[in-house]
Amino acid sequence: MVKKLSARQQEIFNDFVHGLDEQAIADKYTLSIKTIGTHLDNIKTRLNVHSRKDLCVLYIKILETKLNGSPNC
Repeated sequence: MVKKLSARQQEIFNDFVHGLDEQAIADKYTLSIKTIGTHLDNIKTRLNVHSRKDLCVLYIKILETKLNGSPNC
């Protein structure tokens, strides 16, 4: 699932689901908040989710899948 994302999108996705807000992510990568918002919108589209909350739910599902031994995420 996450393999659909570019390397940068994977980094931003990971930071977001670990609790960093847009400003913290923007500061970390020296990008604007608007750029981070665009990345998050593109991540939602690529992962076929409709909200940022859904991104977190998807991340939990990915973790559960990995814990159960599936290498496909």
